[in-house]
Amino acid sequence: MSYSVSSFDESALNFALTKAHKWISLDEGTHDKLYNMLLKYIPRHLAEDENQPLQPSSTASYSVEIIPPKSKSSSKFELEGEPSNVETTFGRMIQQVGYGQHKFRDFDGKILHCLHQKIGDPVGTDCGVKILSNLVVFTEYGLENLCLFFTKLLDESEKSMGGVFTCYTWHIRHQYWRKEVSIQARPVQSVVLPEATKTRLIADLEKFLLPTTPIEMEFRIEEAICF
Repeated sequence: MSYSVSSFDESALNFALTKAHKWISLDEGTHDKLYNMLLKYIPRHLAEDENQPLQPSSTASYSVEIIPPKSKSSSKFELEGEPSNVETTFGRMIQQVGYGQHKFRDFDGKILHCLHQKIGDPVGTDCGVKILSNLVVFTEYGLENLCLFFTKLLDESEKSMGGVFTCYTWHIRHQYWRKEVSIQARPVQSVVLPEATKTRLIADLEKFLLPTTPIEMEFRIEEAICF
């Protein structure tokens, strides 16, 4: 069923929608990064049903994202697993919330509701037949709180670790840079290069990382050297 003025069917919700409720609708393909982060965050933070404390108040529907295999050549330096407050990983599977309604908590423990659904008819795309999926997140604490939660979620996903760098590979079919693996940085002493070349390279890197003057910054911007 398609909706022209609303992104959900209010009569199908399993909670009472009040005037205090605000919501944000995220469509797959339009808000991909936040949409996918929420799919991973929600099953890790499901809220228990008050009437049945041991049972999560959710449809208990899940899906998984498959993680690429580790490369043999770099396995010595690959991290076995990074502690995360955002996602739950089992082997090469990242747990994601499935379709249906779910009740979960944000980072501050506030209760949020969400509706994960498919809308409309199947359509042909450049990546096969698809049906629009969207995730509607409801809050009683105002849009500002919900946006701050989304912001913190994005910040958590982009947090870097000291001494670690992330490798990405270009996904030809879906046209995006997919995270491949996180690798422990090697000490510079382990890099084998002619001594003169190594000294010149390290000096150049150290110069590049020094605080920049306005003139240097202008030069970098003009030459498209952003960082």
